[in-house]
Order: sequence, then structure tokens, then C-alpha cells
Amino acid sequence: MLAFDIETTGLKPSACVVTIICTEDFFTGERKAYEFERERAEAGHNGEEADARQKKLIKELVADFEAATSLCAFNGVRFDLPFMRTALDLDDATVARWVLKTTDILEQSRLLYRTTFSLNLLCEANGIAQKTGDGLHAIQMAREGDFDGLREYCEDDVHILCNMYKKKHVLLPKLNQTQDLSEWAHPDLYNEQIADGGGVETGGATKSARDMIDDLVIEVGGAIEPSGKDLLQSGHSEIPPNFLQRVHSQLLKISLMHAQETAENVHLMEASASLLSHMA
Repeated sequence: MLAFDIETTGLKPSACVVTIICTEDFFTGERKAYEFERERAEAGHNGEEADARQKKLIKELVADFEAATSLCAFNGVRFDLPFMRTALDLDDATVARWVLKTTDILEQSRLLYRTTFSLNLLCEANGIAQKTGDGLHAIQMAREGDFDGLREYCEDDVHILCNMYKKKHVLLPKLNQTQDLSEWAHPDLYNEQIADGGGVETGGATKSARDMIDDLVIEVGGAIEPSGKDLLQSGHSEIPPNFLQRVHSQLLKISLMHAQETAENVHLMEASASLLSHMA
């Protein structure tokens, strides 16, 4: 799993830029920083050189994210990845693949329990050292050219994520509820066994993502017609409260098990998009 975090000059990707993206490999501890703002500063007023440096960093980043079995972020599904898509001019298909293989504690808590919390609050609840600053401080460091400080701050956020997943069982703030992160993370994170080909062990056979989705519908749909296709095409009038959030959360989990299966991911993206369109 590759944990990542981004820092920006603001909240609007159409008007702001990415200053740095840091990653840390959960298994090896290897860290890497894509220092966009430092590269821009070093290029100075040479626009051609600045563009070349930016393109090189983006190419390296895309290659590393594509190679990762899974990704991890905090609010990455709703902020980091969409921001990167616009600010770095990434194509939709690439970002969709990353979303499908990203585990995100905040996103899952939002979908399943309708609650949100800061990373510092999560750290406090679990006895982990808190962040060394905040987003405004990161903006200031980038503006003042303190690139070493910016990198240290961003790397610290990513390291916090890795420490959180090393605990495996974490207390979710506000809920006072312990969550087993193996239920949300990619199966290989805690050395769980998955069958060759990306399926889940089911008595010697493997299940496709499509079959797992249909099983999920049967499990939580109750009176709903037990067919993923029927669910996605229905008016959802009989869907119980939180059903869509539960299904979408599980779709994210299923997609992690099938991250390398392009055909299945297309089906998952279509299903997720349809379900999300009905979430209010």
C-alpha cells in the first residue's frame, strides 16, 4: 500500500496548484516527494524549463501510483484525487483507477456512519502523535520558499497514516467505536490470502467483482429484487435508510480486491457512479 498526501495553495483546483505530494510505502517505509513548488521556484522565469520539470514529476507520480497495489489517504477520495485530476491535468480513467484502489478512513466513516473528523482528532483518539501544523501553515511555507519545512510537514502526514494502519484496530472519534481496518483495506495489507487472479477464496473457487456486487445486494437489500442490474436501474423507492451508503462503501472494498482487473473496474465505476448519483 502506498500512502499519500498532497499540499496545495488553496481549495479550488481550477485556481490553485499542487505544491507537493508525498508518499510512503506501508511495507518498506520508503518515502518519496514530488516537489512541484520547489521545481517551479528553481526554474524561475524560464517557462519552458518549468513545464518540462512539471511534466517529469507528473510522469513519475503516475507511474508510481499505477504500480501500487493499493493507495491510502485521508480525505483523498473527495479532495486529494479530484484536486490532482484538475490541477495536474490527469485523465478521468487514470484517476478513477486510483479512486477504486484507495482506502480512506474518513470516506468510509462518512459513507457508513455519516460522521467526519479531523486527522488530529483521529490521532488523539488512538494515541498517535498529531500533525505538526495545518494546511494554512503549509501554504505559508510554500509562499516563503521553505521547501524543506513543507516536505517535512507533508511527509509527517503520510507517516501518520501508515502508523494508523499499523495499529489495525483504531478508535473512530465521535462514535467511540473500534474499527478493524482490515475490513476496509486491500486484502494484502495484513497478509490475508486471496486467490490467484484477484478473486476471493470461496471454497476453492473465486468470485468476480460482479458476483460479489450481486451477493451484496442480496445480503442488504431485503425486499429489493436480488439483482445488481435491477438495483441500479430501479427508482430506489424501497431502499432502506443508509442502503446506498453501505453498498457504495462495499463497492470500494470490492474494487480493492480487483484493482488490476480493467473489465471489472469499468463495471464497478459504472455501479459506483449510479449509486452516488442517488445519494443525497
